Amino acid sequence: MKSQSTEDNIPELLKGRIIHYVNSVIKEKNLHSAPMNGTTMVVEALPLIRVLVFHGEKTIKISRLYVDEKDSHQNIGKSLIKGIYEIAKEFGYHLYLSSMLEEFYEQMLVRSAKIIEPFDTLEVTDETDLSPHF
Repeated sequence: MKSQSTEDNIPELLKGRIIHYVNSVIKEKNLHSAPMNGTTMVVEALPLIRVLVFHGEKTIKISRLYVDEKDSHQNIGKSLIKGIYEIAKEFGYHLYLSSMLEEFYEQMLVRSAKIIEPFDTLEVTDETDLSPHF
């Protein structure tokens, strides 16, 4: 069981892990994006990704994921989702994807993401296939 002081630090620990992970992907892939930073509730690396963290609900929502045309087909989006999912899972949070383009929404359904709100919000679960070769 976690101590109360550890529980109180979870929002900052979670945010720090997400920021560190996304910044490492930006650097590794040499992406043209600002480093990720943010407040308690919103962390973003413009124009790459926007992540909303709802601590009371124990949910993380990716509400924007944009990969430039020149960087597409490198599995950057799926890598980001997978990495953030692993962090969310470690902290006992759910990961949702929202406000997706129709094509991406359909692709994630084929990959077994769970429908939360039809045509808007999907949940990434252990069953969601985020492998690069699907």
